[in-house]
Amino acid sequence: MELTYASQTVKDQLEKIWQNALEIRNNWELNHQSGRAKWKFIKATVTHDPANFGKAYLVQRIDFVK
Repeated sequence: MELTYASQTVKDQLEKIWQNALEIRNNWELNHQSGRAKWKFIKATVTHDPANFGKAYLVQRIDFVK
């Protein structure tokens, strides 16, 4: 699944999510301990990306809940 972004803000939020996922993975590989996600859940509003219809979703908005 490919995600594209509707704005620079959404791009930055996606990067934040990706970095947290990498931190959790690295923590597991180094210490065999599961890391904790920074958020309780993440809610994203997406639509089909018209430029990549059927191949990607366009992320319109992301809400973080701690």
